[in-house]
Amino acid sequence: MPQKRTANYTPVTPSTFIYSGQYAGGLAKPRQLLRKHESCFLICQVVLNCAAIIGVLIICTLYKTHEVSSLYRLLAVISIFLVIVIYPGFDVYKQTDRFYKMAVRISLAWMTTIAVLIVLAFLTKTSEEYSREVIIVWFVTVSIVQIALLRLNYFSVSYYRKKITSQLIVL
Repeated sequence: MPQKRTANYTPVTPSTFIYSGQYAGGLAKPRQLLRKHESCFLICQVVLNCAAIIGVLIICTLYKTHEVSSLYRLLAVISIFLVIVIYPGFDVYKQTDRFYKMAVRISLAWMTTIAVLIVLAFLTKTSEEYSREVIIVWFVTVSIVQIALLRLNYFSVSYYRKKITSQLIVL
């Protein structure tokens, strides 16, 4: 018996079921395009942010001191831990339609991370052992790189949506 089409629902076909990632009462809801692949984009964004933080710190340290001391390696580990803890609190990985809103979130989260690192360095009396030039250049460069990575993420999601939508129209 063929399914009837109504104004509010789309009948389930293999393409709409895969497309939506949802199944409710025999009918698919094709609104949530990225549901199946959201975790992939999220993991990529987290890994790229962490790689940017560590990579820029290593480059800045090598440029200034020609080596990466254990103090800067410890700074990298603590930074990654703080990013994993602080960024979700600022909803950095929560997608919105507005790029600028996301850029503000990621900038505020990075500033908070640096502020916590400065407080930790002050409390442990190790702030004098770090080069101010390295820390300032690292802070500014990571801010720029993370916003560029965010733009790349938005471009990737947009491209993926267009690609999937065009495939569904063909089906």
